[in-house]
Amino acid sequence: MAVAAKARLEPHDFSGQGMNCTSCHEYVTVKSRGVMKKPVGEICLGCHKLPGHSHPVDLEPAMSIPQDMPLDNNGLLTCATCHDPHMPSVDRITGKKTLYLRRSGPNRMFCMSCHSTIR
Repeated sequence: MAVAAKARLEPHDFSGQGMNCTSCHEYVTVKSRGVMKKPVGEICLGCHKLPGHSHPVDLEPAMSIPQDMPLDNNGLLTCATCHDPHMPSVDRITGKKTLYLRRSGPNRMFCMSCHSTIR
């Protein structure tokens, strides 16, 4: 029974590993997700060992960023600008992986949310 329950956990649900919201956040309130313990990129790279990013992070964007794609408190682009680790990993309607992207749709259209032209 415990194995079946564990298999249903979302990839970012670390409760089975003794972790919770305060593993990443200093605190969490009803009205706010709270302050992060470390920069977002450091938290993400704690598990995601990427040889390089698919997109630059920790920089001030040169273009306008939609409101639903938040910058950090310093106005910098982070992993969480495009990805929301709190959302489901699979779209409940389509059954497709969400990659935790804040918007659904073809990759090119997602990128065009900020970039007016893509090479």
